[in-house]
Amino acid sequence: MRRDPSARAVDSAGLISVALETLLLCWEQVQSVLVLISPMLAEQGRAEFDGTRFSLDDKLRSGDGSVVQVWNVIPFNVLVWFGPDLTSSKIGPLLVSRLWKEADPLRKHNVALLISTIRPKNWRKEIERYVADLDKDSFYLSDLFSFLTGEFKYAYLDIKSREDVSYMAKFIMSKHLYNTDNPTTNMLSRINIGAPVPD
Repeated sequence: MRRDPSARAVDSAGLISVALETLLLCWEQVQSVLVLISPMLAEQGRAEFDGTRFSLDDKLRSGDGSVVQVWNVIPFNVLVWFGPDLTSSKIGPLLVSRLWKEADPLRKHNVALLISTIRPKNWRKEIERYVADLDKDSFYLSDLFSFLTGEFKYAYLDIKSREDVSYMAKFIMSKHLYNTDNPTTNMLSRINIGAPVPD
């Protein structure tokens, strides 16, 4: 007896949804651990939790032992550690759906970072909507801007992807500078995000 291909597709979608939920829960746990050990990371530059060692780049260590620098890089680091596990463009629609169903701001931000990494069809439109919901001075806006400028400068991108990433970084900065969700071409042209680093 043969199974209907559409049944397999539904099974696959369900498995992917469960995998995404599991991944987001794992990210949350890792982020919680990093927040927990951040005072030690900020003060000593290294910490250990349950047999796993973490170390801090010297550039992030502050003389006064402040944890703010550590907190600011937690979402990005977790994305770098686990994001490559979800690089299929087929997961894009599921991520977009999840972005608008998610109530927790940190989990929503993690999904927005994933969408910005995978860049599925119409990703810019969805991230523009996400940015419109953020305060112009929010941590999440700043973190997404830092991530996209890093992608623009250092990632191996084709021309279209580099243009899209550049546009989105400028779009985000215009939200911060001008508090607008509809920046003009003139506003965007005044924003400099640097140049890509040569290969």
